[in-house]
Amino acid sequence: MMLLALVDLINYQVPLLRRIAVSHALTAALTTILMLIAIISILDEVDIKIGWVGLDSLVIIALYFGGIWLIQRENKGPGEPAPMPEPAPNFPTLRRG
Repeated sequence: MMLLALVDLINYQVPLLRRIAVSHALTAALTTILMLIAIISILDEVDIKIGWVGLDSLVIIALYFGGIWLIQRENKGPGEPAPMPEPAPNFPTLRRG
């Protein structure tokens, strides 16, 4: 996120961080939850197993796939994408002429 904030400060004509931060908040929350569960399972050393797979591993796998499903559902949007903002007139371009 710090790198995105730095890029947003450098390219102040186009609000990059605002668009990215909103769309990745759910992904960041899911990552935090998965890391928290992994740390708790390592420190707690739960010995409950289903077959040869630990219960904590199954919980992490289930949350991972549930999170992917939720992220895909949330990113579909209303159908038509939002219009891209036009850059400022003095914004540098790669076009010649």
